[in-house]
Amino acid sequence: MKMMLSIPMLTIALVGMLQAQLITHPWHVIDHGGGKSTGSGWTLSASIGQPTAQVISDSGFTLEGGYIPGARFLGGIASALDVQLESGWNMVSVPFIVSDYRKAILYPSATSRAFLYQGVYVQRDTLANGYGYWLKYPGASVSHFNGSSIARETISVADKWNMIGCLSYPIRTADIVIFDSVTLASNYWGYSSASGYFAEDTLIPGRGYWIKTHNAGRLVLRTGSVLNAPSPPSPPKNADHLPTANWRQSGTTDEFSRLLFKDAAGYERTLHYSTELLDLNLNRYELPPVPPNSLMDVRFGSNRMVEIAEEGRMNEVSIRLSSAVYPVAISWNDNKDASLVVGGSALSLKEPGSFLLRSPEAVIKLRLSPASGRKELPREFSLDQNYPNPFNPVTVIRYQLPVDSKVTLKIYSALGQAVTTLLDGTEDAGYKSVQWNAAGVASGVYFYRLEAGSFTQIRKMLVLK
Repeated sequence: MKMMLSIPMLTIALVGMLQAQLITHPWHVIDHGGGKSTGSGWTLSASIGQPTAQVISDSGFTLEGGYIPGARFLGGIASALDVQLESGWNMVSVPFIVSDYRKAILYPSATSRAFLYQGVYVQRDTLANGYGYWLKYPGASVSHFNGSSIARETISVADKWNMIGCLSYPIRTADIVIFDSVTLASNYWGYSSASGYFAEDTLIPGRGYWIKTHNAGRLVLRTGSVLNAPSPPSPPKNADHLPTANWRQSGTTDEFSRLLFKDAAGYERTLHYSTELLDLNLNRYELPPVPPNSLMDVRFGSNRMVEIAEEGRMNEVSIRLSSAVYPVAISWNDNKDASLVVGGSALSLKEPGSFLLRSPEAVIKLRLSPASGRKELPREFSLDQNYPNPFNPVTVIRYQLPVDSKVTLKIYSALGQAVTTLLDGTEDAGYKSVQWNAAGVASGVYFYRLEAGSFTQIRKMLVLK
């Protein structure tokens, strides 16, 4: 397909346009301009206010000059997808370009309005691609979609929590591009009515997700190449067994002890804790807002699902339990130095056990004894990806030393010039971290290099200002 583009930084590919496709393709760009641009029956909304789309023919199309910061990429392939929905609340998204975006047409069996999050939940009768919505179903169901596939989309995000969607194909969270001054402040979170929130590293078509950001800006959702779009995925056989992400760069939540809550309606929620002194970024485990008129929700008073012991002091944190059907069974299967405090009475967690909570008035807390240090050392040298990344201006770099080592950690520019030395000395074995404040450097790609004994590793990071 022949294209003429007068915008150096923007390339728009239109793949496999279907001659018999009857679906209207609502192209749009996202910026702060005004007016609408039209051409040959195509309309771009929220554009720069001049005719941008010119004659579209079998041979291609032309874009006039002007700055367009974001645009929809179309796969142009007629596709179908079945999305399995659970009984209760579901986080959903529209996976295709469709002819009618009304909630009543897309999800006719839902028993609730569609809710989008904008600091508070707001009702939406008409949905949009790229965003996530809450919908409630009276029982397990399947939603069938027909439409034209989307391989890439630019969406706006606000400061703090946002509900986003997936496009027509799975999206690795590592492939999501961040623009403006946005930095990520949490995991990507999915939701299951049966088991609650879970961390995710791959977005699934038809489902919605939470992400917390610092600052407002834009995200580009993309999957592979628009020239080689993959086949639509098969729906999961059981929505309760969706894939979950690694919770820590050095492992998973299997390393934590667990408190399991199960209410009389059969819904389960899990909290995680550790009695060891861990170098852990707890902010990544902050949970998103609860669903509207939610099913059972359990979280620590810190709004997180993970808590760890502190060195030299007793750590006691409250547990918030809401919208549960009582009685609620609380169980544990561990031998850690911790206690569950219910209404002033302490239950030791040193042996496996359970407790039946009969009243919502009871105050629940988790009491963790002071940690004296980590019991296990890393098995190998490792340099983790910095977090957050991209960032502005502060990020944390974590690394692991299985033995005492002479350590050097330096930051380099994209041209290979040394910017700063963060570490240069001997360190004890263990799980380590160091913070870098990039306030004094320009936006761009930087590299950090760790040398520990004979071990050397280099990783890339991005400063966005």
